[in-house]
Amino acid sequence: MGSRHGALASTGVGLIAVIVAVITAGAGHGTYVPAEILFPYTMLSTAFLGRVTAAFAIVALVQFPLYGALVGSVRSSRLRLRAVAILVAIHVAVALCSMVLLRGGSFGNRPGG
Repeated sequence: MGSRHGALASTGVGLIAVIVAVITAGAGHGTYVPAEILFPYTMLSTAFLGRVTAAFAIVALVQFPLYGALVGSVRSSRLRLRAVAILVAIHVAVALCSMVLLRGGSFGNRPGG
């Protein structure tokens, strides 16, 4: 699987993740927890900028295709498994940082509140 195939395959995952995050946010009346878990880099930016900027919206849209491209570019299946493990570890660490900074570790409904 090449990086192009990996990016294409994970684009579908990313689109589903966007739909889940938007629906659960409920136009600001729902919960942002799925968005923080699925798109931690973008949501972490709100701790510093107070909102999701266009640049970080783009980060959210390219995050999963980039993950797929990175994993797809690794030729060895053993190294591919290691690459997935590293990506998951980084993703989880950033998601936890996002949750702690935005809500002090409590997984309530709204960022910053």
